[in-house]
Amino acid sequence: MKKFILLTLCLILSLSSYAQWDSCGVTNNNSNPQIEAMDAFIHFNGRLFVHNFMNGMQYSDDYGQSWDTIAQGRFSGVPVNFFTVDQKLYTSTLVSGAVGGVQYYSSDNGSTWTEDTAGMPGAVINPSFKANVIKAAQMGDYIFYQFRSPTQFYWRHKDSTTYHPDNFANTNFMHGWHFEQDTIWASIGQQVYYLSQARGNYVACPNNNLNNAFSGIIYKSGAYIYLPTRDANLDWILCRSNDNGANWDTVYLQNLLGTGSFGATRGVNSIYAQGNQVWMGPGSKGSGTTCEIFYSNDAGSTWTIESQNLPEDPFGTYAVVKFVNAGGYMFAQMAFRDIYRKAFNIGLPKRTASNVKLYPNPSQGVFRIESSLPVAKVLIYDLRGNTLKEYHRMNSYSVRDLRSGVYQVKIQLEGGKILHQNLLVP
Repeated sequence: MKKFILLTLCLILSLSSYAQWDSCGVTNNNSNPQIEAMDAFIHFNGRLFVHNFMNGMQYSDDYGQSWDTIAQGRFSGVPVNFFTVDQKLYTSTLVSGAVGGVQYYSSDNGSTWTEDTAGMPGAVINPSFKANVIKAAQMGDYIFYQFRSPTQFYWRHKDSTTYHPDNFANTNFMHGWHFEQDTIWASIGQQVYYLSQARGNYVACPNNNLNNAFSGIIYKSGAYIYLPTRDANLDWILCRSNDNGANWDTVYLQNLLGTGSFGATRGVNSIYAQGNQVWMGPGSKGSGTTCEIFYSNDAGSTWTIESQNLPEDPFGTYAVVKFVNAGGYMFAQMAFRDIYRKAFNIGLPKRTASNVKLYPNPSQGVFRIESSLPVAKVLIYDLRGNTLKEYHRMNSYSVRDLRSGVYQVKIQLEGGKILHQNLLVP
């Protein structure tokens, strides 16, 4: 794989179907929506949840068409993080000027919340406060945590209140991590490692030609790994691998990013990928500019700049901090203003049903998919469009807990191709 690849800028007018983003209207009823902070956002159990400063916790059961408010007064501090464990929705707050946080969980889809702080480590500024959760994910029977704490990385059994420090991650300077297919992929030191067993041993990828891997952002999808970082000149680059971290090359991003707010170098805030399709959220271009999202369908070699219907940034503070794929839509969480969405499969080529076989149908508790291309993801929807199940690269798919009826199965093939089939559960 060639070590250095010059970035080709592919600037396409916003008439492309890919460039059509629309406001979800989270802040439509606010007197000044331009200053509204989007604190946290997630898709869970067929429902979108968002917390913003003025309106508090809101949810949508129709993928952003309308929003309802959950009664306030439940939280100490501001929820700034969502994650899920065993069909429970968790949130972590910031309290007392960000010196600490409080962790809560809900077992009833956000209606009621229970405080869950026993055993948590102390906060980085004031250890008398519990630490805020930066990021967390379930791995088997354990939860892997990154805290805003002097010791950042911990493991906790889901049924315990004992937190175990991850000594390897803490002493070897883990910068960023991504959980995919029951495996943690992490930027540690100047290398990429993976961990396939909770509280197990990290394994270094071969990492041929990987340099300057000090990155807080890493994304793994199939055999692809994406690592936005800076080179020795402090210019932004994208380190990428299409063979699970064995070999790497570099795409230069600085000419694409340009200068950002207050004359500073414009950086990368977020990234999302499905195989060789990549969405990237850059920092703000500055006050009075239009927000942008970058899209690539060739693993980052060329990029389309999407801006149609995205908001104007009045203060130089807007940026996409998170992407969520749910219900046939891609959602972009802005740091301020709103959540934006577009139809995920518009413009993507679809395979015909003859190329992919779903069997048995009617299902007998499980079904399988036969395809000439690898199946990256399978989602099951009810007839109202609610996402009921999501699977990643499995050999069989269980539907034993679904009621009798007809369901829609969305099949995402490696490389981004999509098709839909109906499934009868007797």
